[in-house]
Amino acid sequence: MDRLFALKVFCVAAETLQFKETAHRLAISAPVITRSIAELERALGEPLFIRSTRQIVLSDFGRQFLPKAQGLLDESEQLFQNQGNDDDMHGVVRIAMPILPFNDEILAELLTALEPYPHITLDWQVGGKRLNVVEKQIDVGIRIGFAADSNLIARKIGQMHEKIVIAPKLLAKLDEPADFADLKKRYPLAALADENTGKAWAWHINDDEQILANPQFYSQEMDAVLTAVKSGRVVGHILDCVCADALAKGEVVELFAKVPKIQWPVYLYRQQQTTVPARVKFVFEELARIVGQRFIQAA
Repeated sequence: MDRLFALKVFCVAAETLQFKETAHRLAISAPVITRSIAELERALGEPLFIRSTRQIVLSDFGRQFLPKAQGLLDESEQLFQNQGNDDDMHGVVRIAMPILPFNDEILAELLTALEPYPHITLDWQVGGKRLNVVEKQIDVGIRIGFAADSNLIARKIGQMHEKIVIAPKLLAKLDEPADFADLKKRYPLAALADENTGKAWAWHINDDEQILANPQFYSQEMDAVLTAVKSGRVVGHILDCVCADALAKGEVVELFAKVPKIQWPVYLYRQQQTTVPARVKFVFEELARIVGQRFIQAA
């Protein structure tokens, strides 16, 4: 058994939780994936995954073993890197970021981490539009949501959800809505505009509830939606990280707080390439640390 290869298979499978997708990413057959995992489990004497007819999940042992496997793979890659050659730490790294309230803080921390590498040039692109990663030559980026792209290496670094928020003065005027039908009927609503189409996004509350608003305010910027909500003009459906400060200050209050909300995964991604420059790997890992820490603090 090629143990390094088996570790790589395991790490990718732990990301995808789908052997078929793992095979696609590694450009090998699904039986090879199954065989490699089985051989690794025999060598370790423990199951790495719990399998059912519908899904696979990491076992307790698998969750404990994953960071060790990732560390061993990183060490093996470093053995083959020419540490005396700084050429890979020269050049452009293009980063695509969604609009997040802590983007400036993320950038400041990343620039601090890059101080030893003055010849790395960052192309920092912020927006809500879904970019063609290959066409725009994006090296590293963050996406929110379930949309998958088999051409990308993706790592989940957190999750977020929306809250339904209203200004106290509008709540005092209209009282609390009885249900979602009442909310849609009696309350002025805001919506986020899709940068790709220009149309208003629906409010996806959970698997059972969805509101297609006829908005009295909409914008491509969620901060602008929050401003409209705080003014008492509309009710908004806003990401928790965006409205957290306003909630803490009492500028807005949450409606339907006990209703379960969709948890949107947040992924850090890079292109799936045979050779990845060291500068791209470095920025990828630093962003994983910097952004991931914010979700840990918010939990």
